[in-house]
Amino acid sequence: MSRIEMFGRFVGALVIAFFYGCSLAGASGSDLYRSQAVVSGQGEANRAIGLAQCLEDVLVKVSGDPRLIGDPKVVGLTRQAAGFVANFQYRDRMSGIPIHDEQGSYDRPP
Repeated sequence: MSRIEMFGRFVGALVIAFFYGCSLAGASGSDLYRSQAVVSGQGEANRAIGLAQCLEDVLVKVSGDPRLIGDPKVVGLTRQAAGFVANFQYRDRMSGIPIHDEQGSYDRPP
C-alpha cells in the first residue's frame, strides 16, 4: 500500500471517528472538521474546487501542520475530496443584505 493510500485511509478514519462522537482535547470537534470556501457557482467543477480547498484546510487544522498547504500528497488527496465529505451546503453571501437598486434616487431634490 502506498503512502498516499495510507494517508487517505488515515484521514478517512479521522473523519469517521469525528462523526461518531469523538473529539480532540483543546479544540471543538465541529470547528476542526468544518471549512468554508467561496465558489463562483454550484456546478460540479466549482464544487470540486471548493471541496479541494476545504479538505486541505481541514487537514491543516487537524494535523496542526501548515506545511501541508500545497504538499503534493495533499494535492493528490484533494482530487478525491468529495469522498471525504459528509455534507455540504451553498450559502449566498449577499443574503440578508438589502438590494441597492435605487442608488441615490431618494437623495435627489423634488
